[in-house]
Amino acid sequence: MLIIFLLFLLFTLTQITFNGLIFSRLLFIQSKNKKKLSGAKFASIIVCARNEGTNLRTLIPLLLNQNYPNFEVIIVNDRSSDGSRELLKEFQVKDNRLIIKEITATPAGWNSKKYALTQGIEQARGEAVLLTDADCVPASDEWLGLMISQLADNQSIVLGVSLYQPQKGILNAFIQYETFYTALQYLSLASWGLPYMGVGRNLLYKKSLFIDNQGFNQNIAVTGGDDDLLVGQIANAQNTAICINPDAYTISQAPRTWGAWYRQKLRHLSVGKHYKILHQAVLGALNFSQILFWLLSIYLIFGGQKENFYSIFLTIFGLRNVIVYGLYYFIHRKLQAQIIPYTIPFFDFLFGFYIFTVGLIALSQKHIQWKN
Repeated sequence: MLIIFLLFLLFTLTQITFNGLIFSRLLFIQSKNKKKLSGAKFASIIVCARNEGTNLRTLIPLLLNQNYPNFEVIIVNDRSSDGSRELLKEFQVKDNRLIIKEITATPAGWNSKKYALTQGIEQARGEAVLLTDADCVPASDEWLGLMISQLADNQSIVLGVSLYQPQKGILNAFIQYETFYTALQYLSLASWGLPYMGVGRNLLYKKSLFIDNQGFNQNIAVTGGDDDLLVGQIANAQNTAICINPDAYTISQAPRTWGAWYRQKLRHLSVGKHYKILHQAVLGALNFSQILFWLLSIYLIFGGQKENFYSIFLTIFGLRNVIVYGLYYFIHRKLQAQIIPYTIPFFDFLFGFYIFTVGLIALSQKHIQWKN
């Protein structure tokens, strides 16, 4: 029992370190205000879309309405068959800031999403390229200006936040928690100088940085990774900023069925095996310590009543949970995440096991597509 308790203590200290030290930094970070628009550099918003006509009809006016003087919107129309081409031409007639890039075929060996993005970035006239997806909308007309304003002179990447629309049901509640927890990880670690991923629904980087690092050439055939693998490849402590201003978020519709959510998670988690060893080690320590914290806690709760250190265990167990739940409550309010506060303990318990099981399945998959 003593060995079990010592292991419990080790994994609990790991959890407290991640949460109490690393994650808590988000409470003290403030995004920069938008810079004066006079003399603003030209920027390019890029969206890859395949059969997204309905979403584009909503999205394009919001993009063109951004409160920023010099920009273009590039829609990469990837082999759509739903009338997207005609819709885009209608918008283009009304506003010449809309640029259409047609994709008729994906070259052999390329993942279709990465090829479409590469074509859009090469087409861009702006040095700053801001990426989002067709099923997202910017939270405000200040989105573009706020994201660009986070760049200092020596920086080339801005990691943004993308949330999901709240809906009723346990699926959406879990999606909201997972989205919040993922943002908590990549934003916090980036603030400590270890950027390992961003979300392609809200990600800005300089075109020259993309070109100089040969874009997606290291993983052109991998489905996914156009955000996390690329950021892990080109980002560092000096060239990366984060933006947590809610006016600079993007919002999208969450999957409405468990099947759609599961397929999305397989695509997202399948690229984990391509992460740098350091990034895998850090995330592995976080997830592994969370699983073992709960497994050992369950064992000690039901098997340690007669031991002298049982009261010490309960104190440490309670301390960890007070830190985690209190911290998540205040950070979720700051980020304006759509999680339900009373679900935090339940999803905190569930999350480690979810990552372990779904992650293993995802890593074993060989063929995962963006869109057919």
